[in-house]
Amino acid sequence: QPKYILKLSKLLEVSIEELINEKIFSNKKRR
Repeated sequence: QPKYILKLSKLLEVSIEELINEKIFSNKKRR
């Protein structure tokens, strides 16, 4: 199921990016 795996990896990538962005945002907010 290559399509399924591709979808999953893309979703993971996006969620990780969001997590990183959220962390950066909250760090900036704190200062």
